[in-house]
Amino acid sequence: MPAAALVTRRPVLANSCAAAATAAEARYRIDVPIVDERRISVVALDAESAAIVARLAADHPKRVQWLGARPAAGAADACHGAGPRPGRPNGATGRSDGDAARPGSSPTQVCDLDGQPSSLERAIQQADLVVLVAAADDAAARAAEVGRACDGATAMTAGIVIGEAARTRAVVAALRPHVRMLLCSHDEQDVADILRALRA
Repeated sequence: MPAAALVTRRPVLANSCAAAATAAEARYRIDVPIVDERRISVVALDAESAAIVARLAADHPKRVQWLGARPAAGAADACHGAGPRPGRPNGATGRSDGDAARPGSSPTQVCDLDGQPSSLERAIQQADLVVLVAAADDAAARAAEVGRACDGATAMTAGIVIGEAARTRAVVAALRPHVRMLLCSHDEQDVADILRALRA
C-alpha cells in the first residue's frame, strides 16, 4: 500500500486558525497591546559620549534613565554643567550629605542630564538593561569601574564605543570583560539603532 494512503486525513478545526475562529472563540483573544516595562540605564563615560547621550535623550521613552559618569571629586560640577542650586544644602553644587563621597565609596559618581547627582549602584540594581557609552580612551578607568559594578547585577549589559580605533583601544579593552555585547563604531547613529534593537 502506498505510504500516502496511510496518512490519516483530519478536518481543519475552526480553532486551529485565528482567521477561522468563531465569534464565540474570538471573545477570548487578547487584543490589549503588550506594555514594555523594561527599565533601562544609559551611562555616558566621557564628555564626548555625554554629548551623544544628550542628543538621544529627547527621542526616547522616559523609562530610559540617562546618566553621565564622572570622577567623584567635584562630580556634581562636572556632570553636564551642573550649576548653583539655591536652597540646596552643601553649597552651589546641590549635593546633599547623602550624596557626598564617603570613605570606601565608589570613586566614580553619576548624574542625570540636569546635572543632579545620582546613585550608580541604584541605577544598575534597578535596571533590566545597562548600556555603557564611551568615545575616548580617557574613560577607560571609569569604564572598568562601572563595568565591575555591573558584574554582580542581574541586568543585561551592553557597551557601545564610538570613535577611531586608535583613540578607543583602551576603553574597549576595559569594557570587554564586563559587557555581554560590545559594539565599536564610527557612527553615533549606531547608538540609537542599538538602543532601538534592545527595545530601549
